[in-house]
Order: sequence, then C-alpha cells, then structure tokens
Amino acid sequence: VNAIDAVLHGPTPSERAALFALTQGIADEINNPLQVALGHLRLLEEDFAADAPQVPKIDAIRRSLQRIRSTLSRAQVLQRAHQR
Repeated sequence: VNAIDAVLHGPTPSERAALFALTQGIADEINNPLQVALGHLRLLEEDFAADAPQVPKIDAIRRSLQRIRSTLSRAQVLQRAHQR
C-alpha cells in the first residue's frame, strides 16, 4: 500500500496519468500471451499422468506464470486506484 500511495501522490497529475497509461499498456501486452500460455499449459497437463516426470516442470512453469499474473493484478489495482 505504501508504494501505491507514493505513486498516487508523488508525481504531478500529468506524470501520474502518463505512468498509468504506460502501465496499463504494458499489462495488456503481457496479459494476452500470458493467458494463452496458461491455457496451453492446462492442455499439456492433460497429456500426462499425475506422477509423470514432466509434472514438476509443468508446475514450475505454472508458478512462474502465476507470479506474472499476480504482478499484473497489482498493476491493475494501481490503475483502478488512479481512476477514482
């Protein structure tokens, strides 16, 4: 929350608007292929038994993609806070 407050109240209004526009554009560009990757990962999981040796690697990929999704979600929270 402190980082969000710093961004919301630190720069000038025009700088904040530019920052939020850039953040939203980057988030959108990352989110689209991220969703495709997560979807393909789900399909790939269906090809393997739960005890297959590939499963830990698939899980590691999923965790990495979920961290990216979490970061994007925080950026969206910041964007929504700015719009208020």
